[in-house]
Amino acid sequence: MSAATFSHFFRWNALRMSGHKKRRGRPEMELRRRDMEELEIDRLQGEFQSIRQVQELHGVTWRQRKLIMLDIMALNAIEEIKQLKARYFQCVDTKDWEGFISVFAPDAEFDHRRAFEAVDPVTGETRVYGRPELLQHIDTSKWKVKGRNALSSMSGDFSAVSTVHHGFNPQITIHTPTSASGTWAMTDILRFKDDSPIREIRGYGFYDETYRVVDGGWVIQSNTLRRIRIDVS
Repeated sequence: MSAATFSHFFRWNALRMSGHKKRRGRPEMELRRRDMEELEIDRLQGEFQSIRQVQELHGVTWRQRKLIMLDIMALNAIEEIKQLKARYFQCVDTKDWEGFISVFAPDAEFDHRRAFEAVDPVTGETRVYGRPELLQHIDTSKWKVKGRNALSSMSGDFSAVSTVHHGFNPQITIHTPTSASGTWAMTDILRFKDDSPIREIRGYGFYDETYRVVDGGWVIQSNTLRRIRIDVS
């Protein structure tokens, strides 16, 4: 059944259960409740254009309802994590460092020490094209940090670089109501100042991340970048 069908079912079920709990022992209200149920069923029949579909709704077991609710909760969590990652990209590219730090857990781990290494996932060969020798000018040895304060100290490394980050094809797994993991395909463009020996870097790869709930909202617990191709000019 579709998500819309389930949504209508839960709305109808809430109406039914609410009336059952609040109006027990009051015949006139019971009749009114039944009238409301019948009207709701008629409306559902009109929307779904099938009596069979409505009958299927009545056949959903409690176990199936619980599984449906778990699926809905998981989908909501995945959507919240997608929104979280969208803020990550926007804050990096707009240099909103306060907003950037806020998407991480207080004790988050951030590891981009291999941000300018690219390895073929099949052959293991280096896949850095153009002028790879220019990457020697960038020191990434300290790009493994833990905690928001440490992340804040890294902002100066990118303040003079114009960046564009895109993330897509997320593969997110919800492990518990408060923990998850995911992998994002990514591409980015880093444009350096005119007096820099590097003109531009284009990178392609993946973010591997974990997430947890802090104060009622999802945050990034760990973030690792691995690339499969880099173009340097």
